[in-house]
Amino acid sequence: MYGDSYLPFDFQKAINFFDKSGKLGSMVIFKNHDEYQRSNVEVEGKMVKYYSKLHKTEKMSYIDYGVSIFRKSALKIIPKDKAFDLSGLHKVLIKEQELTAYPAERRFYEIGSHEGLEEFRKYIAINLD
Repeated sequence: MYGDSYLPFDFQKAINFFDKSGKLGSMVIFKNHDEYQRSNVEVEGKMVKYYSKLHKTEKMSYIDYGVSIFRKSALKIIPKDKAFDLSGLHKVLIKEQELTAYPAERRFYEIGSHEGLEEFRKYIAINLD
């Protein structure tokens, strides 16, 4: 889970979805359509088909929500004694058709910047009344 986001979704439902899938990993996604931040995930059915923060495609309408769930055995993919980015693990699992896509219903709020924190404050002020 990313540490700079407020994530209003049901973690247990995501875990249940993952458990039922039998796959090695699951990425929580949100259908964003480039509205809040640039979309970076292609989804087909219940599977992640492509993920990239650098290369945008026409089929990208989802964004990585900042939560991934993995089976312990998936972590064996990570090389020992070598730097390895989380997106590398995602890409291997996508290639092996082992990364499911769990759709969150509500957007997330990035709170790691002044702008994001201000937007989140407005959201909280409206939703706490």
